[in-house]
Amino acid sequence: MRESIGSVFLYNIVFIFLAIIFSFLMGTLIYHRAFKINNRIISVIEKYEGYNKYAIKEIDDQLADVGYPSGWNKECPDKRKGYDLENTTAKHPEFKKNYKYCIYYIGNDGVDSKGTYYSYGVVTYISFDIPIIGAFLKIPIYTESNRIFKF
Repeated sequence: MRESIGSVFLYNIVFIFLAIIFSFLMGTLIYHRAFKINNRIISVIEKYEGYNKYAIKEIDDQLADVGYPSGWNKECPDKRKGYDLENTTAKHPEFKKNYKYCIYYIGNDGVDSKGTYYSYGVVTYISFDIPIIGAFLKIPIYTESNRIFKF
């Protein structure tokens, strides 16, 4: 009765515990990367006061530097939280490199009836590089920019 828990059972508990800890750590790091990319995209949009050809070029350059995944053929949803999708490929097809992000134009919130400000919403996706799971599991991360005022 000295060894009531066998060593194989104890090893299984340790391996399961380590797998859970490493999956939480991996999820946290991937979430941080997607959120950091959202912040970069929003800072570029705020820098150029909108999603124009200069912002698109700098966003594509920054995403290429970071190593954000490209080659995504799936279309973004037309609406998110009631906001309209910015059609990036129709506006400036020469800069679009098929990165996995979506930009939404958020008009006046109704607080100011004159329409003196607008903002943007950005959706990036957490993607996993696991062969079977990575193809189907894409978790969206959504952030909104500060108000950009029209003068």
